[in-house]
Amino acid sequence: MCLGGLKHVRKDANGQVGEIISRVERRRKWKAEQKVKIFTEVLKPGTTVSAVADRNGIRRSQLYAWKKLAQRGRIPGISLNGSKSRCLPSSY
Repeated sequence: MCLGGLKHVRKDANGQVGEIISRVERRRKWKAEQKVKIFTEVLKPGTTVSAVADRNGIRRSQLYAWKKLAQRGRIPGISLNGSKSRCLPSSY
């Protein structure tokens, strides 16, 4: 996820315009409380994974990864029964 970036437009010796995009990417660390809040939002009726991910600035794949962790009991505060989840299907 690009969390910031700079765009530079430059001309070379022949007058050709080129564009250099430099990105700053970092890996975010989520507290269990944040995961629970976001994951709970996904489980609300009528909510889509895409909408929740967009609202929180994360990728959909992150929510699916959290689902797997929750199924294994590795996220405190989230408990899923087997692979049953209304909003996060096991086969996407």
